[in-house]
Amino acid sequence: MHLKEIRLRNFRNYIDENIKFHPKINWIFGDNAQGKTNLVEAIYLLMKGISFRGNKEDWLKFQENHCYIQGIFEEKGREFEVELNLSQNENKKISINKEIIKNKSDILKLFHCVIFSPEDLRLVKDGPYLRRKYIDYFIQSAMPEYEKIIKIYDRILLQRNNLLKYNQKSFYFKEQIRVLNHQFLEVGAEVLFLRKKYTDILNALAKNIHRQLTWNKEDLLIIYDSPFIFLNSKQALSKEEIRENFIQAMKESFLADREKQVTTIGPHRDDLKIIINKMDIRYYASQGQQRTAILSLKLSEMKLIENTFYRKPILLLDDIFSELDENRQEYLLQTMGDGQIFITTTNQWTEQNIRGERYYIKEGRILDEKLLF
Repeated sequence: MHLKEIRLRNFRNYIDENIKFHPKINWIFGDNAQGKTNLVEAIYLLMKGISFRGNKEDWLKFQENHCYIQGIFEEKGREFEVELNLSQNENKKISINKEIIKNKSDILKLFHCVIFSPEDLRLVKDGPYLRRKYIDYFIQSAMPEYEKIIKIYDRILLQRNNLLKYNQKSFYFKEQIRVLNHQFLEVGAEVLFLRKKYTDILNALAKNIHRQLTWNKEDLLIIYDSPFIFLNSKQALSKEEIRENFIQAMKESFLADREKQVTTIGPHRDDLKIIINKMDIRYYASQGQQRTAILSLKLSEMKLIENTFYRKPILLLDDIFSELDENRQEYLLQTMGDGQIFITTTNQWTEQNIRGERYYIKEGRILDEKLLF
């Protein structure tokens, strides 16, 4: 599948632009703050139903109350028209071939893309929340229905925390907490099991890719760090064993939960460890090593999608390609094969042997001097 063209109307700094794309490599040039990332965001929105940056209120061009994005995708001769409408103070509406989409998972099953941007380095540098969010995102890449599972977990967690904080003196507290504990355990065990399963998949894919990216000089290891997953021997537990472990831990932490008025254990407290040559890259890796590790994760996402849905996802590289050395750039382009890729950068390469198409963006406009390589 590839994106043939896109139309942006009153989206961020775009007034009304229509852009036709190359089926393989698309180079998007321009100075900073001209609209390159806005274009990538629009493509991502059409394929994911959500943004990777900012709130939806920021999508509207200044002093406008409605924005519109239209994309025409093609796969094996069949076209899909995806439209996104957003009005001020209203929820966004997404349609595929004029049919309104009610569940985001319906989009995720049909359209697939992977984005790599400088913000992804926060996976290494920031706290566990982003790494938990990443593994959830990775699972959804192959299992769109997981989004519903994690939303249920988050809702039950919020309800339990509110009960602990505001209702401990209620006559109904014991019955309410008993019901929520049962729900929390069941859904939490499912989240734990799936996170462990897909972390193992991610680890296997990323380990192989990272070796190729580093010419076998570095070993990458991804570990789902949770007290419910392993025994003391580090032997992985079954789904039922995880559940039993979880139940026992919940019993032991209940007094602490009541005292602190918050749920002190569960998948929302876990982390994802990223290790190179037995060293945690949060503390012992250069920025170049961190960037290469994240690239390995992103290429693993692509491989997971390709193995699951038998199609290459669209790859979005936002202001990151120029940060890679020539060997990694070449590896990335070869990995894409017949897939479509969008590359934003401020650098303007002049090589004539690079396939694809070049676009110049200035102040939300596609300039006329668009050149073919």
